[in-house]
Amino acid sequence: LRGIQERQPKLDIIEKDIVCVKIAGLLHDIGHGPYSHTYDGVFRKQLKKAEEAGKWLGQKFDTSLYKDLPEVMDGWAHEDASLMMIDGMLKELG
Repeated sequence: LRGIQERQPKLDIIEKDIVCVKIAGLLHDIGHGPYSHTYDGVFRKQLKKAEEAGKWLGQKFDTSLYKDLPEVMDGWAHEDASLMMIDGMLKELG
């Protein structure tokens, strides 16, 4: 970004812009579940099957515990979780 700042001064890139891009780079994937993108695909599909069957790995799967969370397959993505986490941190920090 510093290179762009130097080569394209008309963009008026300031230090705050550079810091924000660095922070975004660090935080953009914090919402991933375990095993990164595998969670977004295969694991979430398995969760949906468990939800429908009412059990996971032979154990009762009680979806009422997760009533305030997004549905497993309703278009939710790890980026949504990233935003939820960042919003929570910002609220906590004031």
